[in-house]
Amino acid sequence: GDFHVPMGATTFVAVCSPPEASEALAQGRHPPHQVLVRQTHAMEPVLRSWRGFGTLAMQGFRAPSWAGGWLVQFQDDASTGDHRFGFVWDRNQEAVMLRWVALQDSSPFLQRAWLPEGIR
Repeated sequence: GDFHVPMGATTFVAVCSPPEASEALAQGRHPPHQVLVRQTHAMEPVLRSWRGFGTLAMQGFRAPSWAGGWLVQFQDDASTGDHRFGFVWDRNQEAVMLRWVALQDSSPFLQRAWLPEGIR
């Protein structure tokens, strides 16, 4: 979470499959091929993208609304091999780089053990 969208609120959603659904949501918008990463101020090429929507809100989660955007995949981190993803809104083409939160590795809910075997 941050000042605008608190922890636990939906920050963004993206349609990853089937590809036809992502294309239909794009409604003629073309995915970004290169974006400015907010945290590093560096332009980075986009390897893959999926259409989605991100939450915009005023400080304190006032007047939340959805805005179109893209979940984007960047090249893997050269030093660690970690996958790198970001979300970029249509309105400004500046990506927020997503970070893995280590606590997610030990959360029983996020381990998906509660899901039926065929869905895990």
